[in-house]
Amino acid sequence: KADTALVGERVQVGGRVVAGSFDPKQLPMEFSIVDENDEGDTGPSIRVTYDGAIPSAFGDGVTAIVTGTLHDDSTMSADQMITKCPSKYESADGAMTPKSLLDIKDSMVGQEQATKVVGAVTAGTIKGVDEKVRFEIHSEGVSLPIVWDGALPEGMTDDSPVVVTGHLNADGTFTAVDVANQEL
Repeated sequence: KADTALVGERVQVGGRVVAGSFDPKQLPMEFSIVDENDEGDTGPSIRVTYDGAIPSAFGDGVTAIVTGTLHDDSTMSADQMITKCPSKYESADGAMTPKSLLDIKDSMVGQEQATKVVGAVTAGTIKGVDEKVRFEIHSEGVSLPIVWDGALPEGMTDDSPVVVTGHLNADGTFTAVDVANQEL
């Protein structure tokens, strides 16, 4: 329950975005946040209605800091949001390049076991969570479009080396289950 002394006031609240609590195509966007230390998403939450530009780093598990009006039913209407992404690094050991993956595309589509792919983020391709393809990676002259609805790792920019874990689709896109900066 919201602190009744703050109901109707303009407040700033931060918390981790609850996985699966938003539809990026719905505007204004609605999502839930919980305390950053609530790993199981079982504690108190605030339902946020946000009417503004969606930060490109927004996604499941990202820390969202929202500013708006608090209501008495544990909801708030926000008109400002910034995001803070987790720092995440992963080794590229055993990872394929986009070229090596696409060279054996027919045997990789529909694989149940996740595949690790390593490459650099293609300049100008990072998009918001409301886009199906969030970014592309490239290596050896071959690009791979990445479908991802989670948080982008902190510091990921154009040309960043990244490790993406997921599955190759028949249409040539790669659906990620994890995205991390490459350990160098």
